[in-house]
Amino acid sequence: MKRQNKLKPLCIILSIFILLSCDNFIKSEAEKNFEETFMLIQNKSVKKNDLDWNDLKKTVRNSVKNINDNDDFNLAIAYTIKLVNDGHSKILASKKTNDNKTKKSNSNKLDIPVIKTKILEKNIGYIKLSGTNHITDNKLIEKYTLEIRKALLGLDKSEELSGWILDLRTHGGGRLSCESLGLAPLFDNPLVGIYLNNKNNYNEITCTNQDFKYGNQLQESLTYNSTLLNKNKKIAILIDKKTASSGEFLALAFKFQNNSKTFGKQTIGMTSHLAFYELKSGAILFLAQSYYYDINRNLIKEGIIPDVECDSEKSISKAMDWIKNGI
Repeated sequence: MKRQNKLKPLCIILSIFILLSCDNFIKSEAEKNFEETFMLIQNKSVKKNDLDWNDLKKTVRNSVKNINDNDDFNLAIAYTIKLVNDGHSKILASKKTNDNKTKKSNSNKLDIPVIKTKILEKNIGYIKLSGTNHITDNKLIEKYTLEIRKALLGLDKSEELSGWILDLRTHGGGRLSCESLGLAPLFDNPLVGIYLNNKNNYNEITCTNQDFKYGNQLQESLTYNSTLLNKNKKIAILIDKKTASSGEFLALAFKFQNNSKTFGKQTIGMTSHLAFYELKSGAILFLAQSYYYDINRNLIKEGIIPDVECDSEKSISKAMDWIKNGI
C-alpha cells in the first residue's frame, strides 16, 4: 500500500508532463504551419517584389505574439493578407468537425449555381451567370461547366438569333476556367486573356471548345459535341459594380473577341488571378498571383470599364438596341 501511495504523485507528475508536451507539440505545429504559409505567400504573391517581407512578418508577429492553435494561425495569416493589401487574396477558416460523415453530408448539400436562360424578343439568346463563389469541389465545377455548355446549346435551336446577351451583373467570382470553357463555342479567338506573373513574364490564357489553359497549365477540359449555329453573332456583356473576380475575367475574355461590347457600370476591380491552396490547418488560402491585361497589354487594375456606360437597369435595353439596330 505504501509503495502505491509513493507512486501516485509520480504518476500525476508524469501525466502533467505528457499533457504539457502535447500542448507544446500543438504549438509547434501551428507555428510551423504559419512559417510555411507565410513563405508561400511571400514567394507566390502578386506583390512579391513590392514589399519588405521581413518588416511585414515582424509586424504580424508583434500583433500575434503566440501562434498556439488554428485560431491563432488563421488570425496571423489573415493579418498577413491585410498587410499585403492586394485587394483580392483571402483565407477561409475551416469549420471544426471530427465527424467525417458530417463533412460528406455537408459536401453533398452543395450544388452548382443557377444558370438562367431565355429568348428575348424571339431572337436574342440571354444567359445569366452568378459565379461559383467558394465552390472548390472539382466534380461540381465540371458539372457546372457542362451545364453552361448545355444551356448555351439549348438556346441555339436555329440560325435565326440576331445575337447574344451574357449577364454578369452581380457575378461574385469563382473558378476561372469553368464559365469560359462552358461558353467557349461563342469565342472566335482562342486567346481570352493575358497575365503578368510575379517574375514579370507575360503569358497567354487560351480557351477552345475542349480545353482551358492558363499559360502552359491545363486547368480544365470538356468533351461534348458543341457545334454552334449562331456563331459570330453580336455578343453583349452586362456588367456592374458588383461584377467581381472571375466575372471580370469573363467580361475581359469577350473583349478579346470580335463583335462584342460591354454595357453597364465599371466593375469592382478584383482583376488578379487567385490560386487556391488547401492548408494543413484545414483552411483554404486564395492568393492573388498575377494581374490581368487587355489585348493591347494594358494593365487592368481598376476594373473593366464598359464600352457603353449606363445604369444597370437600362443595360439590357441598350444591349438589345445594339444587337438589333447597331445603336
